[in-house]
This record gives sequence, C-alpha cells and structure tokens, in this order.
Amino acid sequence: MSQNARDEPNSPESLVVKGVSHSFDSNPVLKDVSLTVAAGEIVCLLGASGSGKSTLLRVIAGLVPLQAGSIGIPGLPLAIPGDEPPAEARHCGFVFQDHALFPHLNVARNVAFGLHALDAKSRLDQVAIELEKVGLADRATSYPHTLSGGEQQRVALARALAPQPAVMLLDEPFANVDANLRRRLREDTRIVLRDSGAPSVLVTHSATEAMSVADRIAVIDDGHIVQVATPQDMWQNPSTPFVAELLFATDAILANCNTEGLHTAFGDLPMAPGESMDEQYAVVIRPEAIELTRSRSGGSRVTDVRALGDRFSVTVTAQGERLRALLANAPDFSIGASVEVRFDAAGVYVFSQYENESH
Repeated sequence: MSQNARDEPNSPESLVVKGVSHSFDSNPVLKDVSLTVAAGEIVCLLGASGSGKSTLLRVIAGLVPLQAGSIGIPGLPLAIPGDEPPAEARHCGFVFQDHALFPHLNVARNVAFGLHALDAKSRLDQVAIELEKVGLADRATSYPHTLSGGEQQRVALARALAPQPAVMLLDEPFANVDANLRRRLREDTRIVLRDSGAPSVLVTHSATEAMSVADRIAVIDDGHIVQVATPQDMWQNPSTPFVAELLFATDAILANCNTEGLHTAFGDLPMAPGESMDEQYAVVIRPEAIELTRSRSGGSRVTDVRALGDRFSVTVTAQGERLRALLANAPDFSIGASVEVRFDAAGVYVFSQYENESH
C-alpha cells in the first residue's frame, strides 16, 4: 500500500478507520482498509464501480455491520466487531446519490427532520441557517418535486448538516445532477463541508470530481486502498498503473527493456534502460504528453479524432495497443492516417508489471 501524502492526522476530532474488512456471501469487498480523516478535511474515495467504496461508507455509518477492524468516530466509543454504537447514535450526516428527500414534506421540514432534540424556535433558526448556507433560503416552503436536481441535492446536504454531525458521508452526491450544474455544486459543497468542521468522506468514480473537491484522495481498487495523497501529489506521483489510468483517463501500454531504453509498440520512450533487459513494464502516458506527426512509414494508425472545444482528442493504435493524445491544435491528419509518436518524458510513468497484478 502506498500513501505518499503528508502524515495522516490523528486526533480526538478525526475519523479513524483501521484494518476494516468486509465480505458479502464470502465475497471480500473490503480488505484491511485503514484511513484517517481530520476535522474539517474532505477525503474523496475514488474508484471504479464495485471497488468497495460505498460499502466502506455504510460500515462507517453503521448501516452495514462491522466484521473486522475498528472505527473511531469523534465523541463515540471505539466501534469494534460485536460492540459498536448503533447507526442512530453515530451522529453521521449521510448524503445519498438519489437525494432521498421526503416528497410529502416541504424543504424546511425536510431539513428539520433530524432536529427533534431542539425546541420549535431553535429548530426554525437552525433550518434557516442551513438553507442560507446552501443558497436556498427562498425555497423553504417549496416541495421536492418543484426543485431542480441540483436544488434537491442542496436540500439533502442541508438536512445532513443541520444536526451538526460528527462525520459527513457523501455517496456519489453529484451523479444525478446535470453536467452544467455539477461544477458549481461541487464548489459550493466543498465550501460548506469545510466550514462545517466535520471530517468528510465523499465517494466518487470521477477523477475530475475528486481532484476538484478533495483535500486528499484515497484510491480504492478491489477492496484495497492503494494510494492516499493530495490531488497534486497524486497527479505528479501516481503509485500504480491503476491510479495513473484513473487520473489520466487513458490505458496502460506495455514496454520492453532494450539497450536503447524502453521500447513500446509506438516507439522508444525517453527513459533510461532498466536493470533487466528481459523485464516488461506497464507504462501510462498523460494524453497531453504525446506528440503526433504525419508519417508515411509510421506503424501507428489514427483510429479516432474528436474536437473537444479547446483541444483535440486523437486515438492511436499499434500492435493491438491504444494511446489517447490530447492536442492543442487541430491535427493535419484524419482517421486512418499513419503517424509518428513522440513522448514528453515529464508525462511518462513507468511501473514494474507486478504492481499491476497484486496489492
């Protein structure tokens, strides 16, 4: 396991997950997961569908029993298997992907739902504060079906924050929001979570989302956390091919070591040769670090060209492998053209093959 971020925080206000494992019907979903989230910190769990990230949220919240390991939640006794606080006692704010608002209650009453311990005036005051935070002070009497998807998610966030939870948990909170609203909602959610002071864990399968929201990102693959780092550290130093593929939205290719250096189906990499001439490597190349030029004799062929507004995405194949390049200018070639491929060493990441085969 690689965790190349700063030392993880550990204080009475931190959420501390240690050695958590979980199986469904003898199928391991979480495997010795450890993670610490400081007060006011946002950690994004990034991974593919089925990697175990949503299960981890539910174990923390007490919605799924703890089978192995321990969970420390601020203000509560340590949770261990067979002796853990019930879900209703954990003071966890939970924001679900589908909002889960009560359709028969207006916005104010939805937000007030978890405030039973307050008197009527205090409850109204707290609702007003939370709606102001998410920019919905003027929608208190509206019903969920009259709101946009983004507004519904803001109500869900306000409802989760209203009881001032010890921990905030968010499961793909922006998945059902229109793309043009997603950026603004991410920005606003980050500000609200940071200001709440609670440790926050947000699940996502989008690297862009994780990079834009997280203070740190924890990448989970097949039930293991394989790297924890700040967005910038992870971008510069992905620890495995899986992490690099997630961040750069591209596929790893194979490289063999020869006397000239590392050779791929697309040409030699600008890297020094390795110690073993027979070793194979997995290589992930940032799309913007690839240069393509028309070539009559090139062994690489263009299979797709897409305009993306300010850039152009070009897919190139050779010997059954595929690269994706992002070009600043419109290419002077089309689909089917032969091209020569060059690489900027700063965007090339080389991994030993074993790193892609086991944890």
